[in-house]
This record gives sequence, C-alpha cells and structure tokens, in this order.
Amino acid sequence: MPIDPTKTVQIRITAPKPVAERLKEVAQARGIPLSQLFLQAAIDRYLDDPE
Repeated sequence: MPIDPTKTVQIRITAPKPVAERLKEVAQARGIPLSQLFLQAAIDRYLDDPE
C-alpha cells in the first residue's frame, strides 16, 4: 500500500558524528531503528509536555 503524502511527513535530522554514533548504539541495544528512537524521544519530550 503506498504512503499517502497528504498524511505523512518526512523529516531529515542531522547530528554531530559522535552523537549520531552513540544514538545508533542505543537504538541497536534496544532493538529498534534509529528513526523510531528519534520519534519516541520527540513524542516523550514535546507531545506529552503540557507547555
């Protein structure tokens, strides 16, 4: 099933190489893709925050 571009957004994230490498290690240790790690962090930080 194709992805509907009116309902999805693609985001590019850049980070310094040491940070990216460390985050990749964390994602691999948890057994999830790096993109999912970023998504979960964003949800935890920005969507659950009542500010």
